[in-house]
Amino acid sequence: MITFKDIRIQFGEFEAIKNLNLHIREGEFFTFLGPSGCGKTTILRSLVGFIRPTSGRIFLKDKDITDVPIEKRGIGIVFQNYALFPTMNVYENIAFGMRVKKYSKAEIDAQVREIARKVDLSDQQLAKKVSELSGGQQQRVAIARALVLKPSILALDEPLSNLDAKLRVQLRNELKDLQKKFGITTIYVTHDQEEALTLSDRIAVFNQGVLEQVGTPREIYNQSKTEFVCNFIGDINPIP
Repeated sequence: MITFKDIRIQFGEFEAIKNLNLHIREGEFFTFLGPSGCGKTTILRSLVGFIRPTSGRIFLKDKDITDVPIEKRGIGIVFQNYALFPTMNVYENIAFGMRVKKYSKAEIDAQVREIARKVDLSDQQLAKKVSELSGGQQQRVAIARALVLKPSILALDEPLSNLDAKLRVQLRNELKDLQKKFGITTIYVTHDQEEALTLSDRIAVFNQGVLEQVGTPREIYNQSKTEFVCNFIGDINPIP
C-alpha cells in the first residue's frame, strides 16, 4: 500500500530522517511511535506532501507520489489541534473540502449527512458552531471532514495529545472502532506508548531519525530488538 524507499530528509545540516525503508499494508492501523523530535511527524508530513524528501521515493499502491501535489494524493489528515474553522458551523466544516472541489449542492448535502451519521454526529450538532462542541465531538468533526472526500489513507498527527487523560482513553477506543468500521489504512503519530500498544496493528519505533524496530504491539513489547526500544516501551523490561 505505502512504501518508503531509501528516504532521507535533511534541514540544512540537520538530518531528520536517516535512510528509511518501510512498507505499510492496506487496511492497517499503523503507528509511528517515538519521543519528541525523533522524526515521526516529519515522516507523516512527507507522506502527506508537506515535506519533500531530500532523497528517496514514496510509493502509494506502486505509484510514485514523491512529487505529486498534496491535493492529488488521496490522503485525509487530522491535525493535533484539529484545525477546524471556528467561524463555520459543523456542517460547513465537513463540507469545506467538497466545496473546494466543486461538488454539487445535492451531492455535498448527501455526503455530509451520511458521514456525520457514521461518526455519530446528530443533525442538531451539524448546525452548531465547533466552539460549542466537546473535545471528543470536535475530533469526530475533524475525522468526518477528512473522510468525506473518501481518501485511501487517513493520517492522524497526535490527535489526542490536547485532551485530558479520561477523554483520551474514551476517544482512543472510538478511534479504533471508527477505523474498523471504515476499514481505511490509518497512519497514527504518537509519543504515548500505551496509546500505540492499544490501537495499533503494527508499530514503527523511531529514535533520532532512525527506524529502530517495526512489529506488532506484542513483538515490540516482548521482543524488543534494541536497547532503546526496550527502555522506551517498558521500564519493566530490562534484565539487569
